[in-house]
Amino acid sequence: MQYLHKPSNFIVTGAVDDLWQDENGEIIVVDYKSTSKEAKVTLDAEWQDGYKRQMEIYQWLLRQNGLKVSDTGYLFIATARQIESF
Repeated sequence: MQYLHKPSNFIVTGAVDDLWQDENGEIIVVDYKSTSKEAKVTLDAEWQDGYKRQMEIYQWLLRQNGLKVSDTGYLFIATARQIESF
C-alpha cells in the first residue's frame, strides 16, 4: 500500500501482514514478528520502538487511503525455544 504526501512529494509505502475487521467495521492492523531470545519479550525495550512506529505508519497509510482504522493494533511475536541436542 502507498500514499503520496503531496506537500513533501514523498511516497510512503508499507506491506501490512494482516488486516482484521471488528464488529463496527473498523480495520485492525496486525503485524507478525519472530525472535529467538531467552529473556521475556515485551514492548518496553528501546529497539522495539520501531515496531510501534511501523504499526502507526500502517494505520496512517490505511487512513490516508480512506479506510476506517481502529486505534488498536496487534503485534504477535513468536519466540523460538532453544533446543538442546545430546
